[in-house]
Amino acid sequence: MVTPLIIFLINNFGVTSYFSFLSSLIAHPDNAKHLRSAGILCNLRGSGHALADLFHEIGPDLVLAHPMYNFINAKLEKHYKTKWKAWFAQFFEDHFSSPWVMLAFTKALTALVLSGIQSTQSSVFIKNRFPYLHFQS
Repeated sequence: MVTPLIIFLINNFGVTSYFSFLSSLIAHPDNAKHLRSAGILCNLRGSGHALADLFHEIGPDLVLAHPMYNFINAKLEKHYKTKWKAWFAQFFEDHFSSPWVMLAFTKALTALVLSGIQSTQSSVFIKNRFPYLHFQS
């Protein structure tokens, strides 16, 4: 028995649009690995390379006809064309690639903040304790 959802998907190119969209997302085997780890794909073909090859084989012949995927593609293109996001990602990749670097940066930032708080508190203490001293500003 054919359900109305299957008829809708067949008549409106829903399935082929979905596979075409996934084919546009998978340009490299690492992309298949990321989609698999996010729970979007379930790979029963073995490696990510085999899955990427499968989508590259069937992808060019499919039609991206569903307007939802056009909207998603447009949003993805807009996201990836934003320069500051790319620069920030590149900076983060270059300078914070190890978790130890991130930990060291956090500790250094905490030390600077605590040092500033200590300096402020000590100057307030001296000002309140010795009001006859005049500080030049």
